[in-house]
Amino acid sequence: MGFGPARVCAGAVRGRVLTPLPPLPETPLLSVIVPSYNQGAYIRQTLESVFSQEWPRVELIVIDGGSTDDTIDVLKRIAPCDGFCWISEPDDGVVDAVNKGFRMAQGDIVAVQSSDDFYLENAFSSIVDAFRLHPRAALIYGDAVKIDAIGTELTRRVGPPYSLERFLLCECAIPQPAAFFRREVLAEIGDWDPDLPYTPDTDLWLRIGLRYDVVKLDQFLATRRMHEEQRDRQCAAIVRDYGKMLEKSEGLRTVEPRIRRAAAAGRHLIQIRYNVRGTNMAKVFHILSAARYRPDRIRWAGLWRHLVYFPLHRLGSSAKKAMQRLQSSEKEES
Repeated sequence: MGFGPARVCAGAVRGRVLTPLPPLPETPLLSVIVPSYNQGAYIRQTLESVFSQEWPRVELIVIDGGSTDDTIDVLKRIAPCDGFCWISEPDDGVVDAVNKGFRMAQGDIVAVQSSDDFYLENAFSSIVDAFRLHPRAALIYGDAVKIDAIGTELTRRVGPPYSLERFLLCECAIPQPAAFFRREVLAEIGDWDPDLPYTPDTDLWLRIGLRYDVVKLDQFLATRRMHEEQRDRQCAAIVRDYGKMLEKSEGLRTVEPRIRRAAAAGRHLIQIRYNVRGTNMAKVFHILSAARYRPDRIRWAGLWRHLVYFPLHRLGSSAKKAMQRLQSSEKEES
């Protein structure tokens, strides 16, 4: 497990009015909301990672959408304990489930944990210490270890420092499994937006970042499980909702032009990340489009790779395969 210093958002952003936060109690209550639907293969590990944390005050709320696998059996087998509750009923998807959890949560600090991810050791105590150290922060997050469906570690990468500008330029991501925020912000800025079903967490982080301080911890707090049924694989829907998020943001209209240009560039950079069209020329188009707004943050080497290297590499690969087929055909004829 990696540990390191906290990194506070860099530099003031003109036009951003910071909202003060009340002090935390001596032993704050942590509320963890777990939206669930047919994740019986993983949810036990998720819940056990909450129960095993060395923090005395935890509220665990599972909002299940009426699972038809063994999720309910897993929930029923957990012995009743203080601070644990669950409901299972049809809902309108993950955003509806999380918002139900938000309305039920009583904690001073809130987290949303996916039912296929889990927390690492000492995550809660570390996050409380960070909130005490940074009393103006409304959102504090760390890094997440990527694992596969059976739990084998894939990658372990420490993300870059946070700033609102970097966030909008898609240079730093806030992993939901490793993010915690003050419950007071929900009354100020609202819940997850049902109009953005594939970017509701990103939208919340943006709304928080426009009004509050955000802190990045160089510490691995959770895992992120990569598997075929992930919502993250819905690339076109994610790109669509990301654009809608930027269009709907009232806060972006009042910040300084540099930040607005970062958002405009980010709308194209997110296209490069998910590459909905799946072509090099599409990536080239979005690199050049992003450069119109923030040429200083474009990786021009990437343009060369997509414009020259990859096409030539694929051409060479195609020629090699054609030659192999020709040689195979000649052998068969002889």
